Amino acid sequence: MNVQNDGEQQGDNNENDRNTIPKITKLFSRAMDQFRLRVFFLFLERLYIIISMSIILVLLSLQNCGWNDLHYWVLFSSIQAVFSLILYGQLFHFSNIQSIQQHLAFHYVQIVFVPINEVTDHPVAPEVYDPTANLSTMELDKKADIMQLQIRQEIVNQSKFCKYNNIFSNVTNQAIFIWTIYYIVANPYESSKEVDCNKWPIIQTYIYGSFLFLQYSQYYLLVALALVILPFILIYLLIRCFTDRKKKQEALKALNDLQKKKILYKPNILEGEQECSICMQPYQTDDEVLQMPCSTLHHFHNTCISAWLQIQSTCPNCRQQLLPENLQPLLQQQQQQQQQEEL
Repeated sequence: MNVQNDGEQQGDNNENDRNTIPKITKLFSRAMDQFRLRVFFLFLERLYIIISMSIILVLLSLQNCGWNDLHYWVLFSSIQAVFSLILYGQLFHFSNIQSIQQHLAFHYVQIVFVPINEVTDHPVAPEVYDPTANLSTMELDKKADIMQLQIRQEIVNQSKFCKYNNIFSNVTNQAIFIWTIYYIVANPYESSKEVDCNKWPIIQTYIYGSFLFLQYSQYYLLVALALVILPFILIYLLIRCFTDRKKKQEALKALNDLQKKKILYKPNILEGEQECSICMQPYQTDDEVLQMPCSTLHHFHNTCISAWLQIQSTCPNCRQQLLPENLQPLLQQQQQQQQQEEL
C-alpha cells in the first residue's frame, strides 16, 4: 500500500513538473545585471590600461629614455592588466551561459516554477509567483549587491584557470597599488630629461591608482578604519589590564585583612554554634577558623569561607558586604592559576 502511494505521489510530482517551467527571481536577475555591468566596466578599464601602457612603452623607446623603476612599473602593470583582461572576459562570457545561470539560480534558491499557461518569454518569473518582487528598491539593490559578489565567486570556481588567475590578479593589484602610492608620495627630484621621460608614466600611476582604489575601496576603507581604531583598542586594553590588576590587588588586600582574624579553634573560645555553617561540620581542635567583622557569632572554617568568597562577596549568614563588589572573578582566576601551577 505504501509503495502504491509513493508511486502515485511521484507520478503527481512528475505531472506537476511537466505543467510548470522554472523562472529566475527578480532579485537574481538584478544581481546578474549588476555583476555583468561591473565585470564589463572592469574589462574596459583593463583594456584602456593595456592600450595606454603600450603607447607609453613605445614612446619611451622612441625617446631613448632608458629604464628605471617607474618604467618597470609600466611594464609590470601592463602584463598584469593582460591577465586581468582575460579573467574579466571569461567571467563575462560565463555569466551569459544559460546553463550556468540556471545552476547559480538553483544554488541560491532563486528559482520559482510557473505554470505553463502563464509563462512568458521573459526569463524573470511573474510577480505573482516571485517572492522577491515585493521588496523595496533599496532593499532589492542591497541584497543584489551582496548576491553579485557571491555569483562572482561561484563563477570563478567554474574554472581552475579563472580561480588561480583571480588570486593572481588580486595579489598583483595590491602590489601595484602599493607601488603606485610609493611613487605618488615619495617622488624624488629629477633632472629635466628624467622629468620628460617620466611624465606620462607618473600620470598613469595616478590614473591606475584611482582605478584600483575604486575597485577595492571597501576593503581599503576597512583597513584604514581598522588602523584608526587600533590605537584606541590598544589603549583600552592597557587601561583594562591596569584596572584589573588594581582590582585584584584590592581584592587580595581585603581578603588578607579578613584573614588577620584567623584563629586556631579551642573548645568554647567562640560564641554561638561550634560548627561551620558552610560545611555544617563541627570544629575540631586546632582547626583554622575565621571570624567575620559583621558579628562574633559568624565564624567559619578558613578554607570554607575562602572558597565562598571566590563566588560571593557577602557574609553567608547576614549577607553583609565583606569584599569590594565585582571582584570575585579576579580572585577565582587567581585560584585557577594557582591550581594549574600546582598540577
